[in-house]
Amino acid sequence: MHRSGHVGIALLFVTPLAFIVATVYGIEIGIGTLALGVSASDLPDRDQQIPGLSHRGFSHTVWAALVVAGLGGIGGFFLSTKMASSPPIPIPGIDTLVSIGPILFAGLTALAILFGYLSHIVGDILTVGSAYFGMDIKPLFPLTEASVQLGIAKADSMMWNSIFFVLGVVATAGVFVFN
Repeated sequence: MHRSGHVGIALLFVTPLAFIVATVYGIEIGIGTLALGVSASDLPDRDQQIPGLSHRGFSHTVWAALVVAGLGGIGGFFLSTKMASSPPIPIPGIDTLVSIGPILFAGLTALAILFGYLSHIVGDILTVGSAYFGMDIKPLFPLTEASVQLGIAKADSMMWNSIFFVLGVVATAGVFVFN
């Protein structure tokens, strides 16, 4: 799956969470949740830039997703406590962000990252290239060597990447229009 396809799938994964957050805490926080989740969807492929990591190896497991989300949550906690003790910043929604408190902010940060990260793994599971090029997705490795592949789309298919992107954008727009 290429970037546009991953963005579309991330939008499909993160939009329900962002909708709930927007409904409860405000549209600014919901949009921030969405942006963070979509940004996190690119993280598993950073394995290609780290010496010693194989592409679609550990970085494409639920364990890596949990570690990265946990670290993001910890970062969110410290960022929130820092913002609460700093002078006001003239950014729309920042007061709401500070008012939800560091624990809740950390939890929302971790969830957004987790949803985005897992969406990437699902996107790669959908591709044919995983099995064909020997880049199996083993989401529960090292507990099991079982690979998961649906093989419904080629990673470089402009059609499939566009379909996922459009579906994600339409779903997100629809949800936020009705909020």
